[in-house]
Amino acid sequence: MWTGWLLTLPVVFSFGSSLNAYYTAALSPPIAAIVGAGVVSGWRVWAREQRRGRGAADRKSVLLPIGALALLIGAVGYQLWLTTSPATTAPDWIVPLTITIGALAVLVFVAWLFRPARVLLITAIAAGTASLPFVPTTGSVLLASQGKGIGDTPFESANKAQFYKSILHQPQKIVIEAAKGFKHLQDGAPYLMAAQTSAVAAVFIDASGEEVLPIGGFSGKTPSPTLNELKSDIRSGKFHLVLTVGKSHDPRLLWMRAHCKGVGPAGVGLDICSPSDAGNG
Repeated sequence: MWTGWLLTLPVVFSFGSSLNAYYTAALSPPIAAIVGAGVVSGWRVWAREQRRGRGAADRKSVLLPIGALALLIGAVGYQLWLTTSPATTAPDWIVPLTITIGALAVLVFVAWLFRPARVLLITAIAAGTASLPFVPTTGSVLLASQGKGIGDTPFESANKAQFYKSILHQPQKIVIEAAKGFKHLQDGAPYLMAAQTSAVAAVFIDASGEEVLPIGGFSGKTPSPTLNELKSDIRSGKFHLVLTVGKSHDPRLLWMRAHCKGVGPAGVGLDICSPSDAGNG
């Protein structure tokens, strides 16, 4: 299952017309599961050989550990390549620290291959587990601590950061100001509003930090939430404001435009729905 997941997503991504960096987070669960299964499998091989006794039989069972060692060296090398590539803005301390942790893991692993002691194996697993996610984890923490958003990637160059800022910052300021106005119309509801498509909802969520109920998924055509579910949410006061973009023949949006009060300017579908608009069921 995990291998199928890991092989399918890159194929899907390769056919996509656009790919945001954060989409690749979907690869993390299968990678983690496969690595975890490998650690357990390696431990079982080691334990089995220990029960059989040391000697020639032990030396024949090093293929799996050697494969793990090769993967560890490759992973650490790839992290170093990422952080030392031209135009990156990785902190000065991250490269020597990555080398230190990675070298420790490799040396202990090699020591265990020549002297298969339990303490060396545990130390090798711990050091390897620490070194594998060190750079991506550090990058994620730095992005979050610096208040970066969906258009940013770890250690991005100054030119790239400025480019994203130029195309995202001004629209985001507009969205933030709009969200402040919408806040006055929220009237204590859990959701700031409901918005046609998750893409529109995501913009307001990212800019304001408020909950926004998406209608129709990314394309706007996904049948969730249903019209009955939306009516129920309106009756229970979960949201009052509805934002739609462009013309749509979606029955859910047509119903809200027909039953709720339009308050937006021309060309913008902005409606306020009160519990009474949804009737009694």
